[in-house]
Amino acid sequence: MRLALLLAIVITTNITPAPGQIGANYFDSLNQSQVWINVEPASVEPGASPIELNATVAFPGRTLPAQPPSVDLRVQAYCFAAPTRVRMPVFTLDVDGVAWRLDRDLPLQLSAACGHDVGTTDVIVGRLSFAEFREMTTAREVTIHALGFDARLDASHLRALATFAEAVASGVTVK
Repeated sequence: MRLALLLAIVITTNITPAPGQIGANYFDSLNQSQVWINVEPASVEPGASPIELNATVAFPGRTLPAQPPSVDLRVQAYCFAAPTRVRMPVFTLDVDGVAWRLDRDLPLQLSAACGHDVGTTDVIVGRLSFAEFREMTTAREVTIHALGFDARLDASHLRALATFAEAVASGVTVK
């Protein structure tokens, strides 16, 4: 009988990772670590991407001893992208042609990050189980519908997200 030993990886604190790279930080006052990755999906419309997608795993302390139960996905609209577009509190994914709602298990978290009037939504957060997140990273086509924008994750984005999933799949320690 062959035994496989899975070890949690150690990630050094990095609060300013480049897009597509893994970031990590321990927040002393919260006794919480967060490990994340940001990607900028390609806009379906002509022009630059109006949004950034962030995937985050948060856990108490510095060590997550096993696979995380879920991954929070946050979409943030760039403040000056399409300033006249009405931001809508909607967040769905089309994964290989199947619509996934991210508001199944909890209400979507909404906030205004751009300093606009009350009621403006520039950030939206939903949650996927870790198994769903890994499934998404192996999809052929993923389209994001969030805040009134549509964007696609290309192969490089999906590879980066898959690398993030592998990094936390067996647990992780933030150093």
